[in-house]
Amino acid sequence: MPVGELAFLEEGHRRLGVLIANASLNELTRNQASRLAALNSIARAMASTLDEASVLTALRATLSQLLPVDSLDMVSVTKDRADKARLLHLEADSAPTSKEISLRSAEFTPARTVLRNPKPVLIHEPTSSLWVPIIEGGAARGAFGINCSRPYAYEDSTAAFLELVADEVTLAIRNARSYEAIEAQRRQLEVVKPFGRRLD
Repeated sequence: MPVGELAFLEEGHRRLGVLIANASLNELTRNQASRLAALNSIARAMASTLDEASVLTALRATLSQLLPVDSLDMVSVTKDRADKARLLHLEADSAPTSKEISLRSAEFTPARTVLRNPKPVLIHEPTSSLWVPIIEGGAARGAFGINCSRPYAYEDSTAAFLELVADEVTLAIRNARSYEAIEAQRRQLEVVKPFGRRLD
């Protein structure tokens, strides 16, 4: 190859390399800004939730604007029964359903995998499913998953984003449980209050 052509190609490569690196940094910055905006949107939506079902509903409403989500599941391990878990399921445009399932159930397999090894589980076929742990107090206390009827709808970057969302879910669930406990205490006081008046 002639020296002039080689110099021309090296100069072109050098200039294109700078352009490609700048374009890559711009794309990375745009992606990070999009993720931050999405997380803020999710946090705002879950700030007004009062129970686990409304957490799931708010989560689905915001995630479905960002990702293909046909349904969403959340599994909570029950403290009083080591062999059972509570499964909340939400399909598009319907109310959440709740049922108790065995930890050995086939229905529980992806969540069980996440609970044993608290890392995302990504399933591509025959349909797409992505599960991430819900970490509380340093341990996996549950898991949530998004599902899509299309194969290969999610990728590793989706799993990384969903792990950040899981932190918001943990906080929203903790707040919802605190609210439920306060409401239960308020109802107990309402029942006892008339008896206290009679004693005065």
